[in-house]
Amino acid sequence: MPEAKTALRAAQVARRDGLTPQARAASAAAIAARVRSLPAWQRARGVLSYMAFGSELDLDELHRELLKQGRLLVAPRVPAQGRALELRQVADLTQDLGPSRWGIPEPQPERCPLVDPAQIDLVLVPGVAFDRWGNRLGYGAGFYDRLFQRLPPSALRVACLHDALLVDRVPAEPHDVPVDLLLTESMALVCQR
Repeated sequence: MPEAKTALRAAQVARRDGLTPQARAASAAAIAARVRSLPAWQRARGVLSYMAFGSELDLDELHRELLKQGRLLVAPRVPAQGRALELRQVADLTQDLGPSRWGIPEPQPERCPLVDPAQIDLVLVPGVAFDRWGNRLGYGAGFYDRLFQRLPPSALRVACLHDALLVDRVPAEPHDVPVDLLLTESMALVCQR
């Protein structure tokens, strides 16, 4: 199965990289509108979201909205030691973020306090491929699968993705944790179990 995941990951990243900046921006705007329509978004006090890098779907429009409304914006940070993502509050998108060792924007610990996972009501989830069952393919380190196990069961896991990243089947293993809902520019799909 690792070979199948590796091949799918490479194909999907290439597909995403092939989208024009205009197509990515249009997708981001359409998906942001879908997120805003979710009751879970409207009532969420604490939102955990990824910070986009490369050709990932950019959710900064939603991040700015959360901050303007005084709600809790939380972003993951890969610790220097260990394999559990740190959850840190982001209050300023320009001052609080810096590049990780992989170039991913992440909260800087000297500026961003740790957040208790119990404060998370909604998670905006990154990935390179998803299927209609909510199976997710990330970059292969398992950080999000371990993170999902630490979050409250009530925290809604929402994948925000380009239509092109929806596939027939993501190879899933027993430790993989699916998302609850898929949002693309053309649809909202409650994941089948």
